[in-house]
Amino acid sequence: MGYGSVWDADRLRDADRNYVITHLGEADAMVMLTYATAAGHAFIDRRLSLPEE
Repeated sequence: MGYGSVWDADRLRDADRNYVITHLGEADAMVMLTYATAAGHAFIDRRLSLPEE
């Protein structure tokens, strides 16, 4: 996904789930995206989750 791209969270979730089922079989799993920089990292689910300070 490039800069300025538009994406659909449900479509991405479904594609990831289908990939896991195809390659690993039925299982309970959670796919998380991690945004990482030299300053730290954050987990991205359906929206960016940042720690409260």
